[in-house]
Amino acid sequence: MHPKLEYQLQLKQKADLIEALKEIKMQEDSTSFLDPEYAKIIDNREKILREFKERPKALKSLYGIVTDLYVDMHKFKGIDIARDRNRMLPLMNLLENYTYQGVVNFFVQKPVDHAAAPAAGVGGP
Repeated sequence: MHPKLEYQLQLKQKADLIEALKEIKMQEDSTSFLDPEYAKIIDNREKILREFKERPKALKSLYGIVTDLYVDMHKFKGIDIARDRNRMLPLMNLLENYTYQGVVNFFVQKPVDHAAAPAAGVGGP
């Protein structure tokens, strides 16, 4: 899963950069000052855009697999979080700014059960 997420996110980032890089190329006589990675993106722009357009839902599908796994993991523990935006939004933010370790840490942290927490001033110190 990790390599696929990483690849699709890199592909999306490259596709997002293409317009800005095309603008630079049109305004400058030479693009030799660009980082080699950016020059490679310019040189391969058609291939990058074609691949990105051929699989427009790939990234969302991968996000769905990870979020479904998170929901199922909690269902197994007897906690229904499927509609809990307070738990799902941080996961979606992590996926959009993906790092493997960030997602792993999110999965292993103990969730706060908001429904079971006592109301302020009730049953607490």
